[in-house]
Amino acid sequence: MNYGILNLVCIGAGGFIGAVSRYLVSCAVLKHFPCAINLGTLCVNVLGSLVIGLIFSVTLYTAPVYLKNLAVAGFLGGFTTFSTFSLDSFKLILQGSFASAVLYIALNLILGIAASAFGYYCGRHLLHL
Repeated sequence: MNYGILNLVCIGAGGFIGAVSRYLVSCAVLKHFPCAINLGTLCVNVLGSLVIGLIFSVTLYTAPVYLKNLAVAGFLGGFTTFSTFSLDSFKLILQGSFASAVLYIALNLILGIAASAFGYYCGRHLLHL
């Protein structure tokens, strides 16, 4: 198996696992916390942001490219979902729920960036960098 094929297989496998994980997490959150805004997508995006920050700091210099691709392009690409976030936001606007739309957009952006930073600094701390 050459390097290009290995990357593609890793991305595909990671994407499959990420997409299934996204579905399961989103369903579990929505089952336990029904709400006007889609908390399932919010949780998935914030968790994905945390994980990408952690992966970035831990694998920055050490992990082979195919493992980074498995985790980031594959798993997190399948796990997080900007398109669903965009559609959820638009649906709230269409329903006239402008305050909910603004809250949902702000929470996704602010918590996503904060989670990425937190994951990054946790990874740096784990590596004592």
